[in-house]
Amino acid sequence: MSPLEITLLVLVIIFVIYIFVAIFYGTQMQKLFKQLAKRKDAIDVLTAQKYDLLRMIGKLFVRHKIDVPQEFILSKRPRFEDTLQNIKDTERTIVKSFLVQTSQALFYYGEQNEQLSVNPEYVSLKKSLAEIDEHFRQQVATYNASVTNYNFWRQLWMYRWVSRLMKFKIKELIS
Repeated sequence: MSPLEITLLVLVIIFVIYIFVAIFYGTQMQKLFKQLAKRKDAIDVLTAQKYDLLRMIGKLFVRHKIDVPQEFILSKRPRFEDTLQNIKDTERTIVKSFLVQTSQALFYYGEQNEQLSVNPEYVSLKKSLAEIDEHFRQQVATYNASVTNYNFWRQLWMYRWVSRLMKFKIKELIS
């Protein structure tokens, strides 16, 4: 074999290896993308659970005739699990902020009422809400770590063209 033929053979072998790695890269990126979707769904479930718990606490307030500003009584609002799937990340931040404000306000008013503050149902709901908040923080941390990983691999210079071809967009961190 001549040096030119050897060089061509080596280049063809390198190209074939590069294409195989590109295919492997694409499948791994698809797995990461699906993993991110599952993690975001888990966060949505926890958000819906928090909303439902706040609705139950609001019903307790109504039952005990405790005066609370109407914007914090979620028992009169509909359930919203389905709407979480169609909102953007900025809207998710607004929902999260709203739920945090609502829970803080409800607990403030709940602790002011001595009868409600010792009510076993109220104490149980408060404990459940604290557990959901802890799981929510863990899920957000895991999601953000996965997003950082995904965004890093999406920008890998040798295979950036695969990400563009497969239309993988940059993901935003959840605050």
